[in-house]
Amino acid sequence: MISITVHNHKNHPLDSTIPPERARIQIRVRRLALVIMAVLLLSSCTSVSGVPTLTTAAPTLTPFQVQTHTPDPISTSESSSAQSLTPTVTDHPAGAITIPILLYHHIAESSTDRRYYVAPALFEQQMQWLVDHGYQAITEADLAEVIRHGGKLPEKPVIITFDDGNADFFTGAFPVMNRLNMVGVAFLVTDRIDLSGFVTSEQVKEMIKAGWEIGSHTVTHPDLLRQRTNLNREIVTSREWLNSKFGIDVVSFAYPFGLMDASVAKMVEESGYTSAAGLGGRMQQSASDLYDLSRTEIRGYFTMAQFEALMP
Repeated sequence: MISITVHNHKNHPLDSTIPPERARIQIRVRRLALVIMAVLLLSSCTSVSGVPTLTTAAPTLTPFQVQTHTPDPISTSESSSAQSLTPTVTDHPAGAITIPILLYHHIAESSTDRRYYVAPALFEQQMQWLVDHGYQAITEADLAEVIRHGGKLPEKPVIITFDDGNADFFTGAFPVMNRLNMVGVAFLVTDRIDLSGFVTSEQVKEMIKAGWEIGSHTVTHPDLLRQRTNLNREIVTSREWLNSKFGIDVVSFAYPFGLMDASVAKMVEESGYTSAAGLGGRMQQSASDLYDLSRTEIRGYFTMAQFEALMP
């Protein structure tokens, strides 16, 4: 900082020995010096500190624009139930249909039987995969009706069946499929209902209320090729008992062990069933196969990659 001392001429009288004209000149010089000093003083206030005085232009204001956000599409893997949306259906003529019919027995953990026992977590993953990839569950009765007469079907139909009526299938599969808005087909052995380890009558009623199809899997689960003397009881009586017990019309049958021949199939047809399911793994279902619909057994040791590879 520069320090400047200014002496007021009023406090310093001129030497009386100086001639008047010269004194007036000195006064003018001193006044000019004061003016110069004042200018220098003002200049030092703005520049001596080394910070120049800036002139800031007023900012140009623009109207505020509301930001609009378009949400990302939600994956079906995040949806609790893709089938709760309006199903995509198409008119299908009578005749052959490509549709996977899946077969399960137990939905439970097992360290010894990795064929018939599918772990609940794996089963849930499989069902979620089906939903995420656009599959919609129908019943075997639905399929038989469309094969015979034509009608509406989802673009990617699937049938999920459970044989024997084991208790763990109800506790392990039914809640999962209910949450995903999927229906299934339960093929029941009538003499086992309400026994320990098998579904109860109340559970069967709950499935019926949820839109599931109930089918017959005989009375005692025999090899029908070896129990020909009991065919009427196993095939006919089982259907009549289910109809009477639950107030429904059972129209689907499943052969124990997938074993049948032409005479067994003929009795099934004559007993009022509109279709019957066996085994085989074939995806093409047609009128000539109505009493031998091909199902794919889902085994407990299948990986997700193997499961996915089974789907058309």
